[in-house]
Amino acid sequence: MSAAPESARRVHLVAHFPGVNSTTVWSDPASGSHIDFESFRRFAQTAERDRFDYVFLAEGLRLREHGGRIHDLDVAGRPATLAILTAMASVTRSIGVVGTLSSTFNEPVELARQLATIDHLSGGRVGWNVVTSPDAFHGGNFRRGGFLPYAERYRRAEEFVELAKELWDSWEAGAILADRAAGRFVDPERVRRVVHRGPQFDVSATSTVPRSPQGYPVIVQAGDSPAGRDFAAANAEIIFSRHTGFADGQRFYRDVKGRLPAAGRTEESLLILPGATFALGDTDADARERSREIALAQTSPQTAIAWIEAIWGRELPGLDPDGALPAQEPGDGDQRQGQVSTRVEDRVARAEQLRERARREGLTLRELVAAETAQHTLVGSPGTVAAEIDRYVRERASDGFVLVPHITPGGLDEFVDRVVPLLQERGVFRTEYEADPVTGAAPTLRRTLGLPTPPRPRTEVRRVHVSDPLAKPLLDDLEREYDARYGVEVFGEPASTELARYPAEAFAEPHGGAFLVLLRDGEPISGGAFMRHSDDTAEFKRIWTRPDHRGRGVAKVVLTELEREAARLGYSRVYLTTGPRQPEAVALYLGHGYTPLFDPALPADEVGVHPFEKPLAPVGVAGATAQEAAA
Repeated sequence: MSAAPESARRVHLVAHFPGVNSTTVWSDPASGSHIDFESFRRFAQTAERDRFDYVFLAEGLRLREHGGRIHDLDVAGRPATLAILTAMASVTRSIGVVGTLSSTFNEPVELARQLATIDHLSGGRVGWNVVTSPDAFHGGNFRRGGFLPYAERYRRAEEFVELAKELWDSWEAGAILADRAAGRFVDPERVRRVVHRGPQFDVSATSTVPRSPQGYPVIVQAGDSPAGRDFAAANAEIIFSRHTGFADGQRFYRDVKGRLPAAGRTEESLLILPGATFALGDTDADARERSREIALAQTSPQTAIAWIEAIWGRELPGLDPDGALPAQEPGDGDQRQGQVSTRVEDRVARAEQLRERARREGLTLRELVAAETAQHTLVGSPGTVAAEIDRYVRERASDGFVLVPHITPGGLDEFVDRVVPLLQERGVFRTEYEADPVTGAAPTLRRTLGLPTPPRPRTEVRRVHVSDPLAKPLLDDLEREYDARYGVEVFGEPASTELARYPAEAFAEPHGGAFLVLLRDGEPISGGAFMRHSDDTAEFKRIWTRPDHRGRGVAKVVLTELEREAARLGYSRVYLTTGPRQPEAVALYLGHGYTPLFDPALPADEVGVHPFEKPLAPVGVAGATAQEAAA
């Protein structure tokens, strides 16, 4: 591998196993099975032989239909993604395996568990292409049927990924003890139950597997709408893009990468990889002729007619694929089910556009469909194609390509034999995978892609003055909820924060009190305070959690730390009260060893305030450290 020029940028290459569709020339004698394991084994090992980043699988949740009948190009070639990922990972050592799985029709706890399991079995080589599944046709396969509106699909996807990451992060470092002498395998204090209460999901779960060698699977996304781009900027680490033209690719690259700073991310934290078909020849002219031949092979007569019917929105009996486009005007029927690319908002305008192109270029119906649907991204001699890939990456039209061959499983062979060596000579593509420098183990997918291992959420409990800016967001939230919950009904006037009823000095240490804030990655998510009640008793005044972190166990962390701080100041007892409309708080204190000074059997509206007390152990006798509690 020659030294790369200073302006060179590293190229990423992905191998896409396309299954049976209009890209695949399944009728070619060289085409193999799209179901047999041998095809997946050969394809994955070919890509690994020339050091591709990963193998990619799309997924079809349902066979496409045309005119109410199964579209014959989709009868085979859509087996389940997770099984194939596992199979390919078992016959490779270093290449990643990435699969497409829907956030609309899966459930986060189960899918997170399945992906984490394969990530462990593969040594950290798994990625997840998150798709939102757009229509009722696919929804018909599932219990609830139907589908989600556009905006709600992305809200569900956002919450789905957030919850999956919570589960993947829930086993802390050192959770697995494997202490044979003590007979302890896992430290339960380091395995966090994930309690999530959101608009899309309401779950309480404990992950059944620890964090994987790469932290968690690499997140891939393919959406192109404004919502999809925002989702990618906030969540994705790779975008599988459809922007294959050079200028178009540059615009897309600038747009998406420009959204990253607002999400607190750098340009290097997201890779943009457009899908690319290719045709090679000994010369550029040879390659162009071969591209034309492949395009016509990809556009069989029945495929061409079916595509025109889908655009026209009606059946067109007797249509000649080698003749002119139909003279009939488009209808309003939905001929194709399960394929986004044939959806048209204005069929009349689209039909006229196609007629004009056919007249201008002298194309038959079949030639026109080939020109519209089967134009190849990379066409030329191996040297031309290698130079073009390098240009795209160097000038930021992409970070590499997802290569889609027209024949499986051998369609990648010519590319890896003739183009990859030229990229290696240019110094822009690896000649070997980079093993872990400490263990010598095969690389994780993140290491191969140059992406960082996601850090574990950093949590700390900090003692602050009640007027500290870190306390303000919590106090503002508390005041809003106090007003909403009690308001004039309790106080005869708009309520203010309970803590504000006391001088700030009451929570300063010389006066025997404290105000604590729980920070996650530097952001305050919960807090609490106590003040002196008597010489031996601390009075806890309030524990407050930010609304988007409630139900996740953080209030328990704050309560534990308040008890430790009170014990440090010499208190031997805690006293607190909670109101009649706070069942969550009552449950928290009862579950944390507090003794109720009322009859819990009485209806809440007959009790009024709920007083509790609890003795405190001296510092060093019991309890966790702040760091342990925060974990």
